[in-house]
Amino acid sequence: MLYAALSRFRFAIRVRTILLFTLLLPAAAGAQFPISGLFNPTGITTDLDGNLIVLSNLQGSLLLSKYSSDGVLLGQAPFSSGLDGSLATDPGSGLIFLLNSFGDVWLIDPTDLSTFFFFNVKSVPTDASSIYDVASQTTSAQSGLIQPRAAQTSYGDIAISRRNGNFNLYVSGLSVAFPFILRIPLVPNASGLLVPGTSDVILTSLASAAPNDNLARGVAVNQNGWVLTTLPFNLGPIGNSDFLYAFQEEKAPDKGGTLGVDHKRIFPSEFSSSRGMATDRLGKLYVATGIIGSVCGVGGILIFPDFASGLCIPLADQATSSPWDFATSPDGTAAYLIVRHFLNGAGQILRVDLRGAIFADVPFDHWARSSIEGIFRAGLTTGCGNARYCPSSQVSRAEMAVFLLRGIHDSAYTPPAATGGVFSDVPAGYWAAPWIEQLAEEGQTAGCGGGRYCPEQSVSRAEMAVFLLRAKHGPGFTPPPATGTVFADVPAGFWAAAWIERLAAEGITTGCGNGSYCPTNPVTRAEMAVFLARTFAIPTL
Repeated sequence: MLYAALSRFRFAIRVRTILLFTLLLPAAAGAQFPISGLFNPTGITTDLDGNLIVLSNLQGSLLLSKYSSDGVLLGQAPFSSGLDGSLATDPGSGLIFLLNSFGDVWLIDPTDLSTFFFFNVKSVPTDASSIYDVASQTTSAQSGLIQPRAAQTSYGDIAISRRNGNFNLYVSGLSVAFPFILRIPLVPNASGLLVPGTSDVILTSLASAAPNDNLARGVAVNQNGWVLTTLPFNLGPIGNSDFLYAFQEEKAPDKGGTLGVDHKRIFPSEFSSSRGMATDRLGKLYVATGIIGSVCGVGGILIFPDFASGLCIPLADQATSSPWDFATSPDGTAAYLIVRHFLNGAGQILRVDLRGAIFADVPFDHWARSSIEGIFRAGLTTGCGNARYCPSSQVSRAEMAVFLLRGIHDSAYTPPAATGGVFSDVPAGYWAAPWIEQLAEEGQTAGCGGGRYCPEQSVSRAEMAVFLLRAKHGPGFTPPPATGTVFADVPAGFWAAAWIERLAAEGITTGCGNGSYCPTNPVTRAEMAVFLARTFAIPTL
């Protein structure tokens, strides 16, 4: 399998002596969490099928283990390079990348845990002439303090980005006492094989060094091109503390990105430390951390639906253990967290259910939770801010335009710039003007009459029926005539009766209860989530 993947994606590899012994075990019944019996586990990821790949210690060497999503052991293989390592899954090839503290990068086939050596980070040509220091907010060579190729430099975490035709690795390192983030592009050589190109030191923190700073941080990158890490900031008399820092790939701080827009400190509370970071296929970013002010207590997982706020899932009874690394399931419904005992290195893998944990105001038992989280995972919404969804709030016609166009196209869709000349009450500078004008351009709306769109007006359930069916079937769709017999409060002569009855016929609505549809009621954001999930066949869990 690995040879096929290497051939297809054309990685230029060098094979080292590999001790490979894979034991495939029959699956046991029932979930097996927490997974125990691991010594000093250091890395975890999920493959494209949702299985867990874990790296731990084994009598002075390393052990690769593969578990099902239910925690059933599927196979193990000893691994003989280094004493630690972090893992990341390549979304393109499905291969697992392993980075150890010496800078060795290996490729792992998740099907049988076979391994091949790829390259060593310290052998890659490096540009360290322009490095952004988050402590001083200056860009320079930083007096040569960051030396990615030096013998004493160590490496901590790895993340993978495939965007806009580019294939980049992001690794965290420690040069003496100063943490840094390095970007390594993978580019085709003369034979068309992927090899590391010249790496680029993007950012560091030269805050005064302290013992707690002497570790490489975590790093993650999401599908939208945001790279996340933690770096120390000097807080004066009380010493240093780690803060989350994020930057855009295309507008990295060492290349002139704008502070506060393209790169920024994104959470106002301090971290004790963190090297466990992950993302999912939907773009959410996660951090496994120790103390975060008073937000997470001793240990927890911090989730970022956006960069305005974080939502914490605290972990119970972690007084003797610390979160180390973790991975998320491909669908974003579960996290798999490594916790290690402070003294004896004993490790466990915990499974944390993330359903009901995306928005603080949408608990697991909320009637519309599965649909709300479904449209979030599909990228149709990021909530209403501050890690909330505001399920009881009414949906405005402006918001409706955004929801519909993301459903019609995809979560990455961006409409053309607005002209301000389509509707008299939607100037070009209005926040949703591009979405509203594009909705009209695609024939999905003619406005609310009199040349206006009424963007702040709430959408009624009758209007919603029209919006949804046009979005699903196209602007030329016309429903069959109404019978007036489907809902007690929707007679055949009601202006939207045909649309409402068709919406019911397609299984998108069952009404508002007691045989009624409530056509003039405003649509709430919770109801909107259900409507959208059913209209666009969005998976819900």
